Amino acid sequence: RNYISAKEWAAEWGGHKSSEEGKDIDFTRLKYDHCALSFTPMKDPVAAPDGTCFDRENILQYLDKYGTHPRTGSPLKVTDLFDVKYHKNKDGEDCCPVTFKVFNDHTHMVAIRQTGRVYAFDAVNEMNIKFKNFRDLIDDTPFTKKDIVTIQDPHNIEKFNAQSFHHVANHLQLDNEEESEEEDVSHIQANAATARILNQINAKTAAVQQSEKKKAREKEKEVAALFAAYSDDNEKDTVITNAAAAETPKIETL
Repeated sequence: RNYISAKEWAAEWGGHKSSEEGKDIDFTRLKYDHCALSFTPMKDPVAAPDGTCFDRENILQYLDKYGTHPRTGSPLKVTDLFDVKYHKNKDGEDCCPVTFKVFNDHTHMVAIRQTGRVYAFDAVNEMNIKFKNFRDLIDDTPFTKKDIVTIQDPHNIEKFNAQSFHHVANHLQLDNEEESEEEDVSHIQANAATARILNQINAKTAAVQQSEKKKAREKEKEVAALFAAYSDDNEKDTVITNAAAAETPKIETL
């Protein structure tokens, strides 16, 4: 299966925090094979230069609309992206194509920018870096040390803290998300963390929209009050003018 249960998340993966332990913690762990925009399993993965991965369709739409990195908020161009290729074993699990080590959320993984292949860091470190043999371990494509991009480092999981993502904190959405924000998301097969992220995003978006509607109503009331005051002043001026005209004596001409 490609998900974990709520019980597993709480008991084994650090999802549950006691009130004392978690009172200063706001961390929601994104799985390594999930899109950093949609928080759902990737079908056609690509990566940014920092190794953050997205589904191709999602990131292309996002860059067309915002032009920034969804996680960091820094400028990002389509040409900065590169394909990511996960090797699968006979059971359909992502694994290193050299050591055949099965990947999970605790595996140190790197990708070679030129080929997009994802390897266990141990394989690249032992066979490429140590011997300064900068050629892809499968097809011998040449690359430089700078082309080794970290996809996941278990010692730096802040990169997978969905709550800190720029697009989450600033409520940036794709057009199709805005149109379907009221749609039930129960059909998405996601783990407990994904469901929680989606619920939190929906709640924050609803709060922002409610605040904007409140401001709009207050503005309408302010304009209506000004208009009413303006109308009253005009009406008073008209009454005074008519009264003055009535009291003015007529001058007979000789």
